[in-house]
Amino acid sequence: MALTALLDERVRFARDTRPEVNQLLQCAVACAGDYQHARGYLYQAHAMAPGRLEVYVALYKFRLYRGHFDEADQIALEALARQAWSLARSS
Repeated sequence: MALTALLDERVRFARDTRPEVNQLLQCAVACAGDYQHARGYLYQAHAMAPGRLEVYVALYKFRLYRGHFDEADQIALEALARQAWSLARSS
């Protein structure tokens, strides 16, 4: 990764995050104060990479830090269920 690309990133997500998903997550972080825009970027990332843990973590933190505890819990439960399903399918 080039130094300029690293400096452009506000948050370091997983190394194997697809660049387009990483870009959406970075945009969400960059405009975190603008609820609607940040939410839109996060849900676009979720639509592009629905099983990726880093997307779930970003969604969870976004909801939790704004005091939307029930929604944060739902996201955490969805992530756990998805991972359990993925593990059961692979064994």
